[in-house]
Amino acid sequence: MITDTDHYAPGRGDALWAWKSFLRGHHPILMDFGLIGGVDPPDPSAGAPMSFEAFEPARWAMGDTVRYAERMNLIAMEPRGDLTSTGYALANSGEEYLILQPSSEADPFTVTLEHGTYTVEWFSVDGRKTVGADSVMADDSSPIAFTAPPGSPGPALVYLVRDVGS
Repeated sequence: MITDTDHYAPGRGDALWAWKSFLRGHHPILMDFGLIGGVDPPDPSAGAPMSFEAFEPARWAMGDTVRYAERMNLIAMEPRGDLTSTGYALANSGEEYLILQPSSEADPFTVTLEHGTYTVEWFSVDGRKTVGADSVMADDSSPIAFTAPPGSPGPALVYLVRDVGS
């Protein structure tokens, strides 16, 4: 399914829209009102519809979703909002998970993982920075609590990949 801001949220595409769409299994496309005036649009105060800068977070996020899609075994991934308290996840259960914590605060959330040990990588949606973290071990299929690392304000993603041999 294609989620196009032109049809349901004109002028409202942002980074979270791109990530939420991707983690629901959709293909986000942006009606980029920031480009209507060309790549060097006029100042919005002069009557231009929207500024070029207003859509920059959505543009970056769409590229970031592609980079994650290329890294993971996307064909095996399914939208699995039921595995996390945030409601936003792509998962190949027991192998890899990509979960969005959409809150602007570092609110804790849970993820239900299959038994195994997983490498943990955090990605800051707003800061566009990636940091590794200690591995996490799931003994059974009960929810595990996660909190974005300090210094990562805003929405964050956690990418979990099963360690080889676990």
